[in-house]
Amino acid sequence: VLAKAIAELQDAHRAAHDRLLRLAADHENFKKRSRRETAETVERAEERVVVAFLPILDNLERALTHAEGGGGPLGEGIRMVHRQLLGTLEKYQIKAFESLGKPFDPEHHEAIQQVASEAPPGTVCKELQRGYLRDGRLVRPALVAVSAGQTRAEETTPATPPEGPGSGADGAGPGGVPDNGE
Repeated sequence: VLAKAIAELQDAHRAAHDRLLRLAADHENFKKRSRRETAETVERAEERVVVAFLPILDNLERALTHAEGGGGPLGEGIRMVHRQLLGTLEKYQIKAFESLGKPFDPEHHEAIQQVASEAPPGTVCKELQRGYLRDGRLVRPALVAVSAGQTRAEETTPATPPEGPGSGADGAGPGGVPDNGE
């Protein structure tokens, strides 16, 4: 009887010990998950704030484009603010990526226009708004114009024929004289 009671107590002790180990492991996993979720939440919040500044950066760059060649003290002030904002973005690992001349990538580019160009078809030929990455992850896609290549019609004739007297659109030749095909 005593041996049976000891065996039951040992089984109960092992079961309690196993539950304690599982609870300790669950608690450690909970702490790790909480730290990871907190870090992700902070990162998302930082990213939202930083992304809100990107249109300001775009406008500063537009102002710098117009102030090239001087701009006096105002131009220098804009350049200083621009450098400061770029430095702040870099502190949060936000970096612009180059699009011009690269193949169109739907993961990084948002095409808003397709234009005839000497560039190969599918190549970004104009960047209308810069794209940004954070630690290799897309924060904002670049707004781009993509080359459609050159079409035969565009190489040999204007896109729209001229209208009016002498244009041939009304069946008359140069000077409004009827063209009989001779």
